Amino acid sequence: MVYKDLQPISIVENEGFREYSKALNPTYSLPSRKTVSKSLLPAAYEEKKNSLKNVLSAVQNICLTVDCWSNQKAESYMAVTGHFIDEHMQRKTVLIDCSIFDERHSAKNIAENIIHICQPYFPMEKVSLIVTDNAKNMINAVDSELKLKHLGCIAHSLNLAVTNSLNEVNDLLTKIRDIVIVYRRSNIAAKNLRKYLCSSEEREKT
Repeated sequence: MVYKDLQPISIVENEGFREYSKALNPTYSLPSRKTVSKSLLPAAYEEKKNSLKNVLSAVQNICLTVDCWSNQKAESYMAVTGHFIDEHMQRKTVLIDCSIFDERHSAKNIAENIIHICQPYFPMEKVSLIVTDNAKNMINAVDSELKLKHLGCIAHSLNLAVTNSLNEVNDLLTKIRDIVIVYRRSNIAAKNLRKYLCSSEEREKT
């Protein structure tokens, strides 16, 4: 539950969960919080890591998606996801790594971290293409540093296109937001608006 459902480790100490577990199997003894964090989770991580190595070792070609972002504490992360066709001609996607990336986000550092993440699983020669957002440092990391084929994220490109389009009607959107704020903050104004809308509907029916 901790690593599959992202439940907190403290769940094994919760009274309700302990009662639930005992009701399911009175003979089962829940592990302690320390056992979960120090033994069970590391063992599960190593098992999944070795399983992923076995899967990726048989892959002939793989494409990657790479993304960097920061959380509310200003901690930076990098995630690398692999996409490939398995021996049964089925499309597969696996998360290779998601970890803190606290180096400066230069093209060189990004490229080096991608290599560091991928090396335990496969040589970079197996990588056919890398998808990232359209940030210059990400593009340069793939094109200039790794010398691999780069593809800009379609979703990010669409988002930029929509954002640029909205800039054309920014004045209108500002007026609409101001109108919405007035009716949200004033009960009297909202009541009058509902009254007007109801009377308009009655006029349309006649």
